[in-house]
Amino acid sequence: MPRHLTLPHMRLLTKLPAYGITIKQTENLKQWIKNFLTGRKQSVKINGEISDSVNVPQGSVMGPLMSILFVNDLPDNLHNPTLMYADDTKMFSIKKQRLILDPPNTTTLQQDLTRFQSWANNMRMKLNPTKFKTMHLGRSNPLQEYTMLLDDNTQHHIMTTTEEKDLGVIVDSGLTFSKYIQTQINKANNVLRAIKHTF
Repeated sequence: MPRHLTLPHMRLLTKLPAYGITIKQTENLKQWIKNFLTGRKQSVKINGEISDSVNVPQGSVMGPLMSILFVNDLPDNLHNPTLMYADDTKMFSIKKQRLILDPPNTTTLQQDLTRFQSWANNMRMKLNPTKFKTMHLGRSNPLQEYTMLLDDNTQHHIMTTTEEKDLGVIVDSGLTFSKYIQTQINKANNVLRAIKHTF
């Protein structure tokens, strides 16, 4: 669901004690992480000349670990199944109807989106609702629309998609995987053509 999250470094530092980084022996580690996250600058030295220092951009080796530590408790605040990988989060609303007249389980997903946004606000995390997407699966899916609040407190309707690339696999709303299969066939044919051309 969400991507391109902005993590507040000082709030991350306050979460470190929950992972056991509180005792005296680990004070150096906590200080090292603080130094890593705050005020890092770099400069380049060429032929004895040193450039002006600039803030270190995102994309460090420690970045993914720090991100995991920051968002690790998110599923504890949600009712629906939630899967997280790197900067990608997916929430599922699974239909649990026993009778045909039972209402679909869509309200809880909207509530979880609200909880997600509230959690992000409490964590001083910047979310971009325009990056969220909804995919409806199943023939009896009620095709519920979901909303989130923008910065100006207006309701944003989350975009609906019929296919999404997930860890390199193209998943479609019909779960046919036909586009992904065709993509792999095309790649294989290109390799075969290259081999035939070479030999």
